[in-house]
Amino acid sequence: MVDPSGFAFDTRDRCPACDSADVRTRYAGRFDQPPIAPFIAEYYRADPAVLDGTYRLDQCLSCGTFFQAEVGNSALLETLYTDWVDWHWDPLRDPNYNFDVDHPRRSRDGHEIMAAARFLGRPLSGLKTLDFGMGWAGWARAAASLGCDSVGFDLSPARLEFAARYGVRAPVAGETFDFINTEQVFEHVTDPREVIRSLAAQLAPAGILKISVPSQHGVERLLAGLAAGAERIDATAIMPVHPLEHVNCYSRAGLLALAADVALEPVSHFAADFAFLIHRGSLAPGDLRRTAKSLARPFYNRLNPKNRYLWFRHAG
Repeated sequence: MVDPSGFAFDTRDRCPACDSADVRTRYAGRFDQPPIAPFIAEYYRADPAVLDGTYRLDQCLSCGTFFQAEVGNSALLETLYTDWVDWHWDPLRDPNYNFDVDHPRRSRDGHEIMAAARFLGRPLSGLKTLDFGMGWAGWARAAASLGCDSVGFDLSPARLEFAARYGVRAPVAGETFDFINTEQVFEHVTDPREVIRSLAAQLAPAGILKISVPSQHGVERLLAGLAAGAERIDATAIMPVHPLEHVNCYSRAGLLALAADVALEPVSHFAADFAFLIHRGSLAPGDLRRTAKSLARPFYNRLNPKNRYLWFRHAG
């Protein structure tokens, strides 16, 4: 663990999505004081006294994106994502994780990978994928099991090593990808405009960048509670603007502006989302609940009020 004396915060004074400087503060409270401090202590089992900064939630008046103005420096983020996050979760003991990696043809990730192959007109064995910010590599492992050239990247060396044991290699400089998966990633990055520039440069011709992030569902209700003096914060309520982690909470306009900055535009892929139906073993007739979820997912991805889900490709 990094020495907490090295923890510090960097301040962002422009919208991370559209780069507008026209922003206003909607809430500010110190990390080491209630109501943020008890949340930090309970959620991470970490001492909030080591966080000498302010949970300042700003909103862009141009695109509507919320963002945390103060974000952790490299020392703080290393500890956050190496030691504090997932202290209570072991992927190999999670039944849902294990089912998905053991049955990729029936999994949500597997169905999405099949959709990408169909949309691009490629066989699964001809698809080169990058799972960026892969965590414990569930999506990347599904891609590898389905025959894709599966590449994964994460800041954690331990997670890169874990993924490599299951056929997921790390990226090398200069290679490009047919499909780049960013599942619940862009809300975490402190400089999303730089990240999307890098990812756009790694797209193969006609390649797809998928972005899936929490929506702003419930943020105004959360802000009302904080303004009323709430002493405790529910993890579900604050999830879209989770202290330290979810430093960006995009509006749809903000995501479109972020993509447009690197000449990416959204694409419609609804028909391809049912490609799993033509793959043998993608449904389990005896598991009606899982089958129903699979059939409903293409609709849910578009209608879920708590999440934004978009595919982008280079304009033209």
